[in-house]
Amino acid sequence: MPARGEVPGRCLPDARRTPTAYAYFPNKTAVFAAVVEQVIDRMVSEAVEAGSKEPTPVAALERSMITKFVRLYELVHQSTEGAELLQASNVLTAEVVKKGHEKYVAHLSKLLVACEVVERRKATELAEVLDAAAEGVVARATSKEDAEKKIVLLVRAVIPA
Repeated sequence: MPARGEVPGRCLPDARRTPTAYAYFPNKTAVFAAVVEQVIDRMVSEAVEAGSKEPTPVAALERSMITKFVRLYELVHQSTEGAELLQASNVLTAEVVKKGHEKYVAHLSKLLVACEVVERRKATELAEVLDAAAEGVVARATSKEDAEKKIVLLVRAVIPA
């Protein structure tokens, strides 16, 4: 317990008495990159988990894409600041976004192979196209329900029943 009038933590190293994120991150870009990385990791994990609960590969693909892209709609397109943050993330955190994208595309590729609509060597290419198309669908959606409906239509256009 500090003596009367003494500032607690006065003798602690700067990092332990700095009451900000800068005690752990060198600058605001690093803080932003860490937040973006957490959001992307969570979005991909939730999408993978949601798909894993479905009984068929096609249902898994639909549920995974709905989970990811409805969440993207909620985070970006329903928020007034979301588009600005997305644009900033493209510039400031391109590497983090790229890693998350690659992880999700690998997941989609496995699902596409399991759906037996494409051979393994072409699955990544189709997954990239499907992911990009879903981003476009979500950017133009008018609601979460609209985004979900259009994702289902997109998947069913790629994978015939």
